[in-house]
Amino acid sequence: MDGWILFWKITLITTVTIFCGVSLVVAIGGFFDVKAMFKDIDEEHEEEQNSGDETP
Repeated sequence: MDGWILFWKITLITTVTIFCGVSLVVAIGGFFDVKAMFKDIDEEHEEEQNSGDETP
């Protein structure tokens, strides 16, 4: 019986650790993706404003 308790403790700790690691990687990657998205949006907005000034 103690063997099963140990097995499930190890399984639980392992899965929680993997979940935390993956969550951290996704959160950090997502932060940089959102940062890049806002930079692209800002650049497109500036291009639209500059192209609008050139037309008579």
